[in-house]
Amino acid sequence: MRQKVSERQKEILSILRKHFRKNESITVKELSELMDVNPITAYEHLRNFKEKGILKIEMTFRKKRGRPKYKYVITEEGRKLLNSGVDFYVDEIRNVLKEFMEAKEEGRLNELLIEKVSSFSQNTLKPLIFIVFGFLILMTLFRDVKEIETLKDLLVMSLSSKIVFVSFASLTMFLFSRYIGGINNIDKKWEDIKYQFVSISDEQREEIIRTLLSFMYGGEKDGRKRKLDRTYS
Repeated sequence: MRQKVSERQKEILSILRKHFRKNESITVKELSELMDVNPITAYEHLRNFKEKGILKIEMTFRKKRGRPKYKYVITEEGRKLLNSGVDFYVDEIRNVLKEFMEAKEEGRLNELLIEKVSSFSQNTLKPLIFIVFGFLILMTLFRDVKEIETLKDLLVMSLSSKIVFVSFASLTMFLFSRYIGGINNIDKKWEDIKYQFVSISDEQREEIIRTLLSFMYGGEKDGRKRKLDRTYS
């Protein structure tokens, strides 16, 4: 049975996933350094994961006199959780890509576009999901616009830089507003959401970008603009 974890714990699990790829255990001190938090906070996180059955405690005794050393190792249940792709953003983005491709094949792209713009304007669609959708639209309908080449370059460079990823998201929103429209107060909206992109973990960001790069290099090939119905603007 999959454990319920909070949004914050999902971020910590991403850190643990990286750590356990190269290590058999983790200590309070190690987690505090990885998260840049004090040891008490790190201990509370590890204790919570222990209570959920994700981690367990092992003791190692020193050769000389002194207190035993406590370390946390991953349980079988925890290993399944780490390997299950707990990165919720990645799963959502794959779903958006699937939804986009189905709408395109069925001739419902304009209908889906209106729906996503409306949801984003009403704050019922996550900013990251909207940026991904906006990128898919721009790559499909406006490939021959010269700014798209800059957008593609930023996407590639985002693999190694969180700051560049923010720039990629910013340009995507700007180009979407310029060539498609339908979003009111675009500058204010971007100011309100841009810091959310910095909080995405490196592992999530890299997987998201690889998904988009796969679409970019293996998806749309005709490069033709297509006129949209602007009834939503």
